[in-house]
Amino acid sequence: MATQGCTRLPDYLASDPPLRHLDLIDNKLGDADAELIARAISRNTRLQVLNFDLEEGDPMTEPGRRALKGAIWDESTLNAMANRNH
Repeated sequence: MATQGCTRLPDYLASDPPLRHLDLIDNKLGDADAELIARAISRNTRLQVLNFDLEEGDPMTEPGRRALKGAIWDESTLNAMANRNH
């Protein structure tokens, strides 16, 4: 389910829907997908669980992983950590 530039899922996540669990396992997400999803979940306050897996040969590389990690866990300052990591 790579987004291939489609923003339907990221737009939905950014709207802060009452979604608590999202399973993206076996969806072959690439770096661009990860960045779109990361931007969306950084504005989402309800999502509690995000599942995805990385297997050898998956298109997501380190930049995509960093984008998702940064959206979930902001380590830039102590204030950012306190505000973001709820």
